[in-house]
Amino acid sequence: MNQCTIIGNLTSDPELRQTTSGKSVARFTVAVNNGKDSEGNDRPADFITCQAWNKTAELVGRYCKKGKPIAVIGAFKTDKYQDKNHEDVTHYNSYILVNSIEFVGGGNNNSQQTQAAPTQNTTPTEPVEAASSEEVPF
Repeated sequence: MNQCTIIGNLTSDPELRQTTSGKSVARFTVAVNNGKDSEGNDRPADFITCQAWNKTAELVGRYCKKGKPIAVIGAFKTDKYQDKNHEDVTHYNSYILVNSIEFVGGGNNNSQQTQAAPTQNTTPTEPVEAASSEEVPF
């Protein structure tokens, strides 16, 4: 089973775009804190790219803003493609394909607005593999 859950903060406002066939897709990055090491020093954060489709993408684009805490549930995916200039070079792009998001956070005024937004729990209606890499507008 391929399922992962991360909780962190958005590093920037999500990029919400439309494919040539009219599907919504949002790409965003979540900074995940890794706690402290045995000496009490902060471990470096991980910056994880996420991709949401359709209604989930629209929800992300509307309610998620830079710095806001978010929980992301999805599947870990890796795309690969050949370098256009060097046929012997393969590039890999790893990300979380978002199945659902949850708004998390404390009691300041900004998070209250986000918490009032509905939680989205949807799975893409069509497999992402059906969208060609040329169709994804990033």
